[in-house]
Amino acid sequence: MPSYDCFEDIARLLRVLGNSSTIRILYEASGGFKSGLEIARKLHLTPRKYYRCLRKLHELGVLECRVASNANGKEHIYILTPIGRYLYELIFEDLQLIIKGGDLPIVGVSANSRVGVINSYEVLAKAIIGLVEGAKTQILLATRYLDLSVAQSLMQAVLRGIELKSVTSEKINLPEVIKLISGFVRGTRSNLLEVLSLAAKTGNYRVGNVPTSFMVVDDEVVLWELPTEKFELAFISRNKALIEAFKKHFWSLWDTASKMPISL
Repeated sequence: MPSYDCFEDIARLLRVLGNSSTIRILYEASGGFKSGLEIARKLHLTPRKYYRCLRKLHELGVLECRVASNANGKEHIYILTPIGRYLYELIFEDLQLIIKGGDLPIVGVSANSRVGVINSYEVLAKAIIGLVEGAKTQILLATRYLDLSVAQSLMQAVLRGIELKSVTSEKINLPEVIKLISGFVRGTRSNLLEVLSLAAKTGNYRVGNVPTSFMVVDDEVVLWELPTEKFELAFISRNKALIEAFKKHFWSLWDTASKMPISL
């Protein structure tokens, strides 16, 4: 059992992070920010509240101040410490998945080896949609089936400029799926036609043999399922080695797949 002091340290950390202003400063520090009140104005914080939150984060060892040189001389930059980076990943990556996708118990011993286990299809669908909505540049998708709500989120991602490359199982009746989306989801027909037009131009959608469903988002996270007929378990991880392995697997599927026939 951890010591009493350990419990006190954890409680102190949670008290500091229990303030939304502190968490917003933590988020800004992930990219570094200059000392001064510019960041306080950006976050709509009073100087007093800003400096109080900043001091608490600094005392916890979450932030550090470094001196950087530029054309105008020297300036002080606040950045995350290794502990701060770990907390950032925990809050804005792992906890975001829990908030958006439900209960994702984490197993493992380090930030690089954590794997989330998803044991219900409903949680899986929410997790996929959350990742798609949070995508910044690219989604690599290999899938044995299509879920209507997931298909909608993917369509919206393409419309906002996300590069989607997919290999869909040849067993899926795509015309029927497209008919479902356009027929039952109000207001999506024009968007669907735009997505299909983009698909015809880019050739980013292929059909082939997909042994298991998985998705890689922004080279930052991978989600995959057990290759069973009915859903049993899925997993999610930010482990770089796993991400690279699934990317390599995706491109091998891509090379052997054929272009998806697009009907406009």
